[in-house]
Amino acid sequence: MQFKKSIVTLLIGLCALSKPLFAQDNLNMWYQYTMNAKLDKKNLTFFTQYRSFDYAPDPRLFLVATALNFELKNNITPGFGLMYLNLQSYIGDTDNKRIRNEIRPYQQISINNKINNLSISNRLIIEERILNNPDIFIVRLRYRLALRVPLNKSNKFYANLSNELMVNAYNADFYDRDRVTAVLGYRIKKSTVIELG
Repeated sequence: MQFKKSIVTLLIGLCALSKPLFAQDNLNMWYQYTMNAKLDKKNLTFFTQYRSFDYAPDPRLFLVATALNFELKNNITPGFGLMYLNLQSYIGDTDNKRIRNEIRPYQQISINNKINNLSISNRLIIEERILNNPDIFIVRLRYRLALRVPLNKSNKFYANLSNELMVNAYNADFYDRDRVTAVLGYRIKKSTVIELG
């Protein structure tokens, strides 16, 4: 119970510190919808994301993706997928945007374990990024460690903490980004959850 209280305190602290630590002129929002379908020992996933400045009206990124994952023994899940992205980023401190499109095939492997009620997930992704404006090809490696902690006995409320490191395999800019995420979630029913992070 003490561990769960510590996780909730950490999440509240991260939310409270997010404004002064990461202050920007715009509030970045990230909306996502994910759908999974079980097909024998395979899992078909479809997801779409919309990222924007100022809540919704100023688009930053739109993507659609699908993936096929295979459930093997010992909680090991290899898979592959394909994404299409439309990227709109501001150029420096100007109001001008650079619009780029990207096709991104990828391969991944996930290893999931449990220690008591704590779920631990390791995921490694290899992405082949094909971008235009200008035309660039990048191979990027991503590693994510994620922890999921139930916050009540029914497991309806939970917390997710994750850290994902992204590096370019042969690009001059080796370090790409490090994405730290803290999420509070609520399971509405077995197949539906809503999350705020």
